[in-house]
Amino acid sequence: MLNATDGKKVNAPALSSLGQGFGLLEANGVVYYCSDTQLTAIRGTAVLWKQKYSNAATIAFSQETLFVVTMFPLESASKTFGTYFYALDASTGKIKWHWGEKSSNGTSWGPGYPTSLDGKLYFFFSDDSRGANSAYGLWILHDGKRDFYPLQD
Repeated sequence: MLNATDGKKVNAPALSSLGQGFGLLEANGVVYYCSDTQLTAIRGTAVLWKQKYSNAATIAFSQETLFVVTMFPLESASKTFGTYFYALDASTGKIKWHWGEKSSNGTSWGPGYPTSLDGKLYFFFSDDSRGANSAYGLWILHDGKRDFYPLQD
């Protein structure tokens, strides 16, 4: 890590333990980063918290809520493949709520153009990977529920 004012190297926590990173997001001066083995929040060079969440991609932030998406459930040892969205408390990394679905055909899908407002996650979905279950349009996830607004011709 380099100091932005003078370009000199600073002593900072490692952003990744092993493997590949799955998301880097800044909100309110905190950087959220997920590796193969954990999700970490840092401010400057100080680690604020770590959670043992694997392969979760940080995708949005709103009202002290960090949104992540992953292919496996975070809260259990289950390795049920699918697409799972989580709202995390940004100050602790603990799960507030989640919404997800198991894969019926061995594929996982991700949100298109995710954004958040008022503690809700919004994204556009237009992917054929779900086959007959594809639902094209605007998805809004909140409180563990999904609202859907289909595309209009």
